[in-house]
Amino acid sequence: DALAPWLARVAHRCAVRARRARRAFAALPDVPASPPPDSLDLHLDDELDRLPERYRRPLVLCYLHGLSYAQASERLRCPTGTLCGWLTRGKELLRKRLARRGVAVPAGAFAAYLGGLGAAAAAHHPVRLITTAAVAFAAGDHSAGPPAAIAHGVLTMMRVKRGLLFTAGVLAVLLIGSAAVFAADPPKPDAPKPAAKAEPKTDAERLNGTWLFDNYRMARGSRLGEVWTSVVTIADGKFSITRVYESKKPFTGTFTLDEANKAIDFAVDEFDLTPVGMPAKLPKTTVPALYKLDGDTLTLALAFELDGKRPTDFATAKPRDILLTLKRAPKEFKAFPKEVTVKAVGPDGTPAGGVVVGGYMHHNKRFELTDKDGQPLVIELTGVSAEELEKQLARLPDSKQLKDHIRATHTPPPGVVRDPDTGWTMHDAKTAGADGTVTVKFEGLRFATVIARDPAKKLMGVASLSPWRVQAGEVTVTLQPECRVTVAGTCTEITKGGGKVDDHFNSYAQTADGQRLAFSGSREGKLEYLLPPGEYALDVYGSEAMGRKTAKLTVPKDQSEYAAPPIDLPATGLHKLIGKPAPELTGVAGWKGEAVKLADLKGKVVLLEFWGYWCGPCVQAMPVMFDLHDRFKDDGLVIVGIHVDVDGEVSTAKVLDEKIKGFRKELWKDRDLPFPVALVSGKQLENDARGKLADAYGIRGYPSTVLVGRDGKVRSKFHARDAKSAFDEMEKLLKSGK
Repeated sequence: DALAPWLARVAHRCAVRARRARRAFAALPDVPASPPPDSLDLHLDDELDRLPERYRRPLVLCYLHGLSYAQASERLRCPTGTLCGWLTRGKELLRKRLARRGVAVPAGAFAAYLGGLGAAAAAHHPVRLITTAAVAFAAGDHSAGPPAAIAHGVLTMMRVKRGLLFTAGVLAVLLIGSAAVFAADPPKPDAPKPAAKAEPKTDAERLNGTWLFDNYRMARGSRLGEVWTSVVTIADGKFSITRVYESKKPFTGTFTLDEANKAIDFAVDEFDLTPVGMPAKLPKTTVPALYKLDGDTLTLALAFELDGKRPTDFATAKPRDILLTLKRAPKEFKAFPKEVTVKAVGPDGTPAGGVVVGGYMHHNKRFELTDKDGQPLVIELTGVSAEELEKQLARLPDSKQLKDHIRATHTPPPGVVRDPDTGWTMHDAKTAGADGTVTVKFEGLRFATVIARDPAKKLMGVASLSPWRVQAGEVTVTLQPECRVTVAGTCTEITKGGGKVDDHFNSYAQTADGQRLAFSGSREGKLEYLLPPGEYALDVYGSEAMGRKTAKLTVPKDQSEYAAPPIDLPATGLHKLIGKPAPELTGVAGWKGEAVKLADLKGKVVLLEFWGYWCGPCVQAMPVMFDLHDRFKDDGLVIVGIHVDVDGEVSTAKVLDEKIKGFRKELWKDRDLPFPVALVSGKQLENDARGKLADAYGIRGYPSTVLVGRDGKVRSKFHARDAKSAFDEMEKLLKSGK
């Protein structure tokens, strides 16, 4: 997963070095000419190299490496919507940084430029040419050429460095040996003994020192990945946290204790997250919290809100409740290890050689889709050859991303292992040696779980990780007999009135402390998992009509099959609104176009389009809304856009115009928004005003379109992403008179 982004960074440094060594670079044949001074190619790789990992890796995978969104989201183990958000923010951050270098590019043109940075563009670009050659070089292709010469030069340099390191190592051994001889001399009888340190008496004194994260939980799930390399330092009422959200600047502040009530108040300094691509600037404020200090374990409970109140207990019941667990770092701790050794052992404690060790599992036996004629199409993945699969794919509408995703699931790429018998796929997979061990990068463990599986013996083990637990550089996973767990998803709020659940059940199996282990989904609510005995949690949610629920799961011992109690999901706010008056448009900070009220639109069919300039699918789908407006505006259709901004930044039409300027030119054929747009704006950490209107309609993702009938009541969600189907549906609705 990390090879392509890592190679892009290495290739950038190689190209810079080659460019500086002008004579050597000029002597190599067929080296592409340097780009003009104002060229994007001259600056893109410099700025891409400086981007935070969370934005750099998706950009490299999707644009330089050519992966689809589905493939990249699987590699990064995140939802596709999250990936789109990272890509959108990464592109905007990259574009702004290029603008500071004097290379100003409209957003639409920049997106088109990035879209062309595949293999075709590599032939005329030194960095991407070197990247391609480096992959071939690593695979054994040592053919001559400029990139190969540069790669050879780098390897030669590395061998020289290894020689220097060896010499330094010998010198270090000699110095250590001398020190050992010197230390062997007996101390003088009259040498004074150091005075024993007084034991700390107060909690404030006991807090002093270096701490590492053992848990960081917000509501349902773990957020340890955001602080995976962070170190907390406390000294005399002051604190400092390094590498928060990958920021180079530490998060700092002071605190005061009320030891009698175990209360702590953090006075945090201003923390600017914009350098790492997050559109937020945390102001200087005070955060009240509870604390527990039990030996070398510190537990904190607080709310992720600037005006939050002090919690009354250490539960995480509300969406913004945070629970932090810190462990005191060992005295010898200097830094986290570069690599960690994972050892798999069998039930008897002996090394489990040959088992597959990975970090995440995904279940998929089939794809339930619709063919070109609109008929249901089920594509089975188990027991199907590649040739048979292609015949099935030919029945699908033209969608390269979807077809590539299905192919990659059927025949996974390197580093991904699929068990054809069970349909389970393991990511970040390696095969353990005879001693049962594999070596993994410390950074690669930020998803905080390790899974080991022996499919032949049906044994499986899970280890829940944390920075504190792996700081010693070793992890042990004990295998046990695996169990196939099944659970049914239901939604009685929809079915009790005779309704049908036309939604997808999605679920994550988590460790007891909130680390995600595996994903399973089903349209019929038939969810299943492979798990060893133990305590877990199931986080189950719907795509649109259903809400979310987390339930505890105990997998019993000595059972190969276990049917867990069914999980009944609540209906979402949108489903509950069907047949009821549409909530009025309140909390609007401003309008682009004339302001409207839903009460004044009775007798019209209304589409409420929830979107944001920051959402790639939103701006790409907007031309369909333009066409609907043009075709049906005189037949009783009114479209009202509801723009939900990122963090209180779009409160006027002037600001929105600036944000969409590039999209208007490049994607919308120089068209402006032809219908009124309500601007919903608010600071996320202050009052979340920006989300109140979306919450009132139960919006779960963007873009979302809500249909309001002529009587002013909510009818359904309107699927308006495909022009033909949207036109056909709207014609039927308008003819029905409803």
